[in-house]
Amino acid sequence: MKLQKALVFSTDAANIPGLCSGANTLAERSAAVLLGTRAAAEALLPNADKVIWLGERAEGAMAESYTGAIERAVRAEGATLVLVSGGTRDRCIAAKLAVRLNAGVIADAGAVRVAEDGAIEARRNVFGGAAEAELKSRAAITILIVASGAFDDCLPAQPGVLEQAQAEPEQTGVTLVSTAAKQEEAVDIAVARRIVGVGRGVGSQEKLAGVETFAAKLGAELGCTR
Repeated sequence: MKLQKALVFSTDAANIPGLCSGANTLAERSAAVLLGTRAAAEALLPNADKVIWLGERAEGAMAESYTGAIERAVRAEGATLVLVSGGTRDRCIAAKLAVRLNAGVIADAGAVRVAEDGAIEARRNVFGGAAEAELKSRAAITILIVASGAFDDCLPAQPGVLEQAQAEPEQTGVTLVSTAAKQEEAVDIAVARRIVGVGRGVGSQEKLAGVETFAAKLGAELGCTR
């Protein structure tokens, strides 16, 4: 069984194709919402039946300030399922959306399926992966915070259409003052699709070159034990 419509959103455009795979797997029609450049929105057209472009983020505005625009997109599309990634900003937006939509939320969802009664069923690891919890949402709208690698690639039958939506940031009292690149490379393994892990046995920094090449070919992040 499939739902009629699912909508996806992430503050990081790179996460949206994977979320669209989930939407296309679980619903007949998919829509992706993007806050960013028009070129980034057009690049997503092969992944969803519709891409709703909110325009570029206004200077000083936080991504969370566009929650209202995302809420309007959910209601306009009649989506009963919303998929977001596990990043910090996306979790914040998911929480705000849940309040506005009176939606059920399943965090870190994996092994997601639609039951015969239309309920959303999902599993997630608990107790540090020592056990697995099974969850079911019968809410009118369900928000899934999706675990990395939760869905296999799944594209719509044909490329989608681009729709531009009017989106003005809400006044939340919080503004973005500045951003600056960090000198070291930071990786959020919580949202990585694949991870190649190494330990002390690798010996030295010089011996990591082969592992880094292997990880790059897999599209994986490189991690290590403490």
